[in-house]
Amino acid sequence: MNYKKLSLFFLLFFLANGGHSIDAFVFEKPCPLYEVNNENYKKIGKLEESKQYQFKKFHQIKRKNYAVIEDENHKELHVNKNCGYQKFEEKPKLEKIFSDAEVEKLNSISDFDKEIIHFCGYLGSHPTKEKFIEILSSEKYRKDFDYIYEKLDKKIFSSSISDEDKNEFLINLVNILFKTGGFTHSACGFVRGEKLAGPHYYYRFLDLQKNEFIGTNKVKDCGKKNHDHSSLVKNYDIGFFDANKNLHAKCHNSYVENFEIRDLIVAMGHIGKIKNIENNENSNHSDKMKSFIHKVNFKDKEISFKIVYNNDKKSLITIYPIEKQ
Repeated sequence: MNYKKLSLFFLLFFLANGGHSIDAFVFEKPCPLYEVNNENYKKIGKLEESKQYQFKKFHQIKRKNYAVIEDENHKELHVNKNCGYQKFEEKPKLEKIFSDAEVEKLNSISDFDKEIIHFCGYLGSHPTKEKFIEILSSEKYRKDFDYIYEKLDKKIFSSSISDEDKNEFLINLVNILFKTGGFTHSACGFVRGEKLAGPHYYYRFLDLQKNEFIGTNKVKDCGKKNHDHSSLVKNYDIGFFDANKNLHAKCHNSYVENFEIRDLIVAMGHIGKIKNIENNENSNHSDKMKSFIHKVNFKDKEISFKIVYNNDKKSLITIYPIEKQ
């Protein structure tokens, strides 16, 4: 096929599909596929690695969230939303928040930070606790794991009489971070409907801009926020796109500049250090959802993090830095 014929082919394909690019559904595990007729399910098989699936939309049926996809035969199918993610064929452009020089910092960060950013992946993917355990168990990141282990006094829960062995420590840490999705929210960020959850991890901010997932807010007046520019705690109003490529804003998303992921994980792990957790005077929200302030010394300054957790499951919901009032 010569160049002119090839160009004509792509033009016809483009027009036949409504004049816009077609997003893909990238699956992360072989989940069941369903045909749906009048909200009645019929299981017809599983996602197959050898097939390509086009993403159409997200759809809720009987309070369950599905991705509506098509296979190569244009057959419409439903699959659990958490079995994969929508990958934009062509991401809309956003104005930059960070300078190119700042984004270039990603080239010189620690290998562990690079690994976690890779672990977070495409905005919309589902980082798993199993992969996180694999990372922290690897010889390559042994020093980072030992650092976290020592900083948390070799045990997660304050009720522990003796030091936990490292395997027990890791399992308890993972339960705190992943049982209610707190690590994904705080470190990776994800879009849910028209809202952006997190992130609050500096290098992930840079990564998301580099990959054109976030940019300057141009759609909403977020109001003024008092900000001490000498503070290490930074806030940005963020523009981002939902699954339908509609532009939205998140106001005053905060992070600590140059704060490494292992220190953020240590801060997260302090959920297990709270004594008399139900009667904590700094707790608020409902009985199930509580919060407290955790202070960290960083670059000769004190930084306060607000940690929100699920009290029933003793697990992280979110962690973010706050400015001094």
